[in-house]
Amino acid sequence: MVTKVFEQAFRRLVEAFKRHQDVPRFPENVADIGAARWDLELARNVMAHERAVVHARSQRQPSDQRKFAVSEVELTRLRLMAIGGVGRS
Repeated sequence: MVTKVFEQAFRRLVEAFKRHQDVPRFPENVADIGAARWDLELARNVMAHERAVVHARSQRQPSDQRKFAVSEVELTRLRLMAIGGVGRS
């Protein structure tokens, strides 16, 4: 699940990338290029951290799947019913 913080981090990353790409590539702009690059790296770090947080949360959440004990015979019968081999008249 994408969180609000993740969404904000992603927007910050996109904005930083655009700013970095928009700086004209001329020798006199080296300081501006460096500043834009630094902002981009900071945004990437924030994004990586939030991505790890979201991933960790998704690993901890219990599954909604329910588990039932089904015998092999019942399982085979269910499979055959699913393909139309049993229970049809």
